[in-house]
Amino acid sequence: MTLRIKDCVCRWHRCTSSEGGASVVARGEAFLGERYFKDSDLATRVAEVAGKAPPDQRLEAIKELASTLDGFWALAVEWSDGETIAAVDRLRSIPLFYARTADGGVAIANNVVYLNDCVNACTLNDEAIIEFLLAAGYVIGPRTLLEGVSQMQAGEILHWKDNAIHTSRHFRFLRSGWSTAGQERLTDQLGEVMDHVFSRFVRQYADQRIYVSLSGGLDSRLVLAMLKRHGHKDLVALNYGQPEDRETKISKAVAEAIDVPWESACYNEGDWQPLMASQEMREFWRYAGQDASMPHIQDYLALHQLRQKHPRLEATFFSGMVGDMIAGAWVPDHFTDNEGPLDRDEVCRWMFFRKYGSWPARRREKNAVLRRMREFLDEAPLGPVHNSAAAFDLLEFESRQAKYIGNSVRSAEAHGFGWQLPLCTNELMDFYLSVPTELRELKRLYALWMRDRIFVGPMARLAEIPPSGDGRYVWHGVPRPVRRYGMGQRVRRLTWPLLRHTLLPHISHWRIVSGYMQRAFKPLRFFEWFVSSEAEAKTRTLGELLDEHGGIFDGLPPAAAAFASRFRHYPVCLVDSLGALALAYLADVRRTL
Repeated sequence: MTLRIKDCVCRWHRCTSSEGGASVVARGEAFLGERYFKDSDLATRVAEVAGKAPPDQRLEAIKELASTLDGFWALAVEWSDGETIAAVDRLRSIPLFYARTADGGVAIANNVVYLNDCVNACTLNDEAIIEFLLAAGYVIGPRTLLEGVSQMQAGEILHWKDNAIHTSRHFRFLRSGWSTAGQERLTDQLGEVMDHVFSRFVRQYADQRIYVSLSGGLDSRLVLAMLKRHGHKDLVALNYGQPEDRETKISKAVAEAIDVPWESACYNEGDWQPLMASQEMREFWRYAGQDASMPHIQDYLALHQLRQKHPRLEATFFSGMVGDMIAGAWVPDHFTDNEGPLDRDEVCRWMFFRKYGSWPARRREKNAVLRRMREFLDEAPLGPVHNSAAAFDLLEFESRQAKYIGNSVRSAEAHGFGWQLPLCTNELMDFYLSVPTELRELKRLYALWMRDRIFVGPMARLAEIPPSGDGRYVWHGVPRPVRRYGMGQRVRRLTWPLLRHTLLPHISHWRIVSGYMQRAFKPLRFFEWFVSSEAEAKTRTLGELLDEHGGIFDGLPPAAAAFASRFRHYPVCLVDSLGALALAYLADVRRTL
């Protein structure tokens, strides 16, 4: 076993136990009970546990420690006899990768670049690439875009002993049973858990500046309100986007309502292009993606502008990311029957329908992804207590949330800021996993608790400001238009292939039609998609985007090249903008191999 953990953007901390011959490398911060461990203190604590563990109980000791560390961290321990254990937190917020070495061993690294000499570490995986493009940013399970490199999954422990790799989990986003406490009591319990979570954060960060990334939704609003409620003094709300956006107006109104300073990073036409072309962004693009997930860059420009404005600013960013999923925002409306049976095939079909629409897929491509989903669910410890909603949540949590949404914290790291995801603590996850599905749908319990218990008294004005996002449906007591939206998506996917492959080839003036579309709306580069309206951005044809970058298919595996080349003249109005961005990232990965 070889540990290839090196400082890359963030510093990793090392410690050797005074007994047992255990060498530890760790990064992150976590609460252990009411005690707080960060970086070097965390490494020291892991070394103490590893050094005292008898040789036959090392795995159990590290697993027990991992299950009780409430925070965001990654660690690896190597004993003098070669036995090695690595672990990541429940969200895999700090990724680790591993690959087989030429001599039959295994190397663990915090950057895939450090694994380049391993077996097939520079060979792109056909199937993974297509899945990555369809999902616009991630692949299921331990795979990466590289044939010989694997990534540790959420809540996973890797154990190397006797020349063999074994993986297990110290946590999975699966309930062990339903609470029968009733809505009123569950509401009380949620308040108690939230108060405990935020009181610890306010105590720990008492002398530090906290920025809250404040959008127009409920999650970031709650984070800001709870920090204010528990008395944090140095608090600033940060919004980004265009000044006239609805989200910007809501964000400003929320900050003013509770008297918190508000800053806005304006995304103006042309701001993204020079930044995307810079060496700084190129380095971030590789650091955040790691050939495993698409970089989450929507807040990168805001942090870049903030750092330029305040070069010596020391602050920690608190974000509501992933909190909505944990609270139940993504539970499909027809999976809300607690007594309903688990239908794995239906879960896979619905997951594909909701999350894999960035590109139109042919039947064999769709079936390949569905097969991967089914394998994932077949290997998961789903039992009688788990319904279809629980299976959907597990697949969503360990795929998109852990690998793409949670990966948004890389932007803060790249600019020298700390970060926290306060709505993803162990306590909150454990609580929501006990809540019946009908109270998690559309984060019903969470949103109503927020409106009726938190946004009262001095914060009553927050209940009067309508939120954006799915939370607004519970807020106003109206159903979410999921089925209507779904029908529109299905019609689009069924009719466009027929139009594209049967009718358009016989229309000699197709390029004239395409040209008319481009003249009707201002054509944009992909850099500008984050500052433009959907109508403008998606009228640009993907063919021009690909021509702009030149040779984007050169060197791709045959199946992946064939998949992408089908859409050379495909109107971008029928492709999700993130799907095209994923293709641009894939081209960048290919250039670095």
